[in-house]
Amino acid sequence: MDWREKTVYAFLLAFSVYEAIDYAGNLDWMELYEWNDLLFAGPARSIERFLSYKPK
Repeated sequence: MDWREKTVYAFLLAFSVYEAIDYAGNLDWMELYEWNDLLFAGPARSIERFLSYKPK
């Protein structure tokens, strides 16, 4: 297996994991949507507030 095949395999594996997480996040199984929102949206909002902070 050369480096091109490994690169394509790694990309497809990463994309598959991303799609699986996205699918599971949209299922709303056992309040997974709320957990997904707490895990990813909360820190993203905090970072957005931090970056948009205007010093006095």
